[in-house]
Amino acid sequence: MKHFTLLLLPFFLFGCTTDISKDPSRRTDYVVGATYELKKPAYLSGESLLNKKVRIAGNTEGVLTPSTKLVVRKVLYYHRNPETGPHTSVYAEVLTGEYAGHTVEISFLTGRPFEFVKQDPEIIERVK
Repeated sequence: MKHFTLLLLPFFLFGCTTDISKDPSRRTDYVVGATYELKKPAYLSGESLLNKKVRIAGNTEGVLTPSTKLVVRKVLYYHRNPETGPHTSVYAEVLTGEYAGHTVEISFLTGRPFEFVKQDPEIIERVK
């Protein structure tokens, strides 16, 4: 029994992640493969896009301007994250502008990535 418990320890410490890209509708209204356009500036910090300047371990690294296009590539659901609890992460590839080709997390554009990630049409809008 002791060895079985030790085998499960990493699961409880590091959580469980599921790629839900094939059917993300229960966790987000973003569509994998769809193209979106920024309506307002978005600020790049690490690999995350934010809707306002936030200093996370330093200054904001860059700005994506309105009309920048992104395509959603992947949606991950974190069942047990010891730091934040369950949350959803939506990843998109930047198609236009200075950061074209970069993959960024867009879950924080609308505030909270927890449970259901909803797009805000004042910040980002689906174009196709």
